[in-house]
Amino acid sequence: MMDFGSFREHGPWSWFLSDAIVGTALLGDLMRHFPEELLILSERKEGSDKTYLCKQFRLYSDYAENAGDARFHPVWDDFVGYVRSEQYRLAVSEMTALDLRQAGLEVILNQYEKDCFMSAHTDRRPKLVTHVIYLSGDKGAGLGGEFIVHGADATPVHCVEPWAGRSVLFKRSDASLHSVNAIKAVHKRRSLQIVFWESEPATTAPGRKIHRT
Repeated sequence: MMDFGSFREHGPWSWFLSDAIVGTALLGDLMRHFPEELLILSERKEGSDKTYLCKQFRLYSDYAENAGDARFHPVWDDFVGYVRSEQYRLAVSEMTALDLRQAGLEVILNQYEKDCFMSAHTDRRPKLVTHVIYLSGDKGAGLGGEFIVHGADATPVHCVEPWAGRSVLFKRSDASLHSVNAIKAVHKRRSLQIVFWESEPATTAPGRKIHRT
């Protein structure tokens, strides 16, 4: 379901980029049945090393009740099934040189709309690996929402434009400083975020505001 052979490693800290991780047919199915109505807008201005504004929904978690009464299209059930498979886990383990056999897993849907962003940060322990797959966007569109890789002095080093099928995978470390540029236009930058945890993450720190509609 995923072409891990398409990934190429980059610096200054260990991260991998693929321009075509999944096929166009699967991308189309995932987008057509994207459960936008389940997304929740959250904002943080204090209480953490990062600030942000974005919409999210936890599609699957080893640490929480999954999806409640939500019902997903079979294409999403099948995709989550693959992500939970030994095949996927071993592929990520080989790329990152980490033993992920016992790691906890979460699958999160993200949607960045106009003015949504995420400031530079290194993620929190006990996170091990993050894998982002972009579901929307076109090459050269210049709509914002780029994944920015920062160097040791916080200077931007790489700018990854999000487009459908593109993917970023990286190991968390004290050096893995990254951010997401603000969306510039009326646009929905949709992505799938897969996270491996060494152990159950701590409760979200105070300061996050949930915007109910």
